Amino acid sequence: MKQLDPIQLDLDGVQLIEASAGTGKTYTIASLYLRLLLEPRAEKPPLSPEQILVVTFTRPATAELRDRIRRRILAASRAFRLGDAGGDVVIAALLVRCQDDVGLALKRLEAAERSMDEAAIFTIHGFCQRMLKYNAFESGEAFDIELMEDDSALKAQAAADFWRLAVYPQEPELAAYLIRVLKSPDALLKQLSTLLNQKQIRVSPAPFNEPDLQDAVRLACEAVLAATKQFKQLIAQDSGQIADVLTDLRVQKASVTRHIKALNAWASQPT
Repeated sequence: MKQLDPIQLDLDGVQLIEASAGTGKTYTIASLYLRLLLEPRAEKPPLSPEQILVVTFTRPATAELRDRIRRRILAASRAFRLGDAGGDVVIAALLVRCQDDVGLALKRLEAAERSMDEAAIFTIHGFCQRMLKYNAFESGEAFDIELMEDDSALKAQAAADFWRLAVYPQEPELAAYLIRVLKSPDALLKQLSTLLNQKQIRVSPAPFNEPDLQDAVRLACEAVLAATKQFKQLIAQDSGQIADVLTDLRVQKASVTRHIKALNAWASQPT
């Protein structure tokens, strides 16, 4: 790892720059931008703003970067007109490097000022959307495609739609059970959130369409209710034997009586 010097950094090839907060990342990017506007690379002419791609994460960061680059170009233009870098070491170095043709360098800076509205400074999402539109035929995507930075609203809508399909139409017994276990669409989404970003996960069996989902839930409900009904019948028949087993296990008689009473009361309920 070497100390970064933006005026000496090779403009060809791939360069990885590691920087923590407050170390002058924006200043460095703007400095490299100026160099690309003014310096030829491997016998190629300098670039124009629409040929230099700058990609960052958020819209505020993009707006700040665009403004800082514009102000840096203005500062460089002023320096080349006056012959004074005003203490900016990068612009001072560029003045020296371009001293053989200061007029041409100034023209390039002024042209960059006029074309900054066309500068390729984007968020990652904005750049991807631009490329998809630009290559719509090759990518097979629609011309009006939109990329979402936050899909939480879509996930919440999907959870609410599932809730309406899976919970609302059910018999009271199953609906009450689903609400007790899943609680709410938001709670269900929270339970699934750790799975949604794992691409290797597969749903098995394949996802249901709406009729299949309702049929599957209905059959599950019927199976649960049938098993519960059978279990309650066994309790009604064998509550005495259950009490004897608990007594043999040395459970206190008062406790056995209380629990058997509660069990019989549950077994006698229709739900």
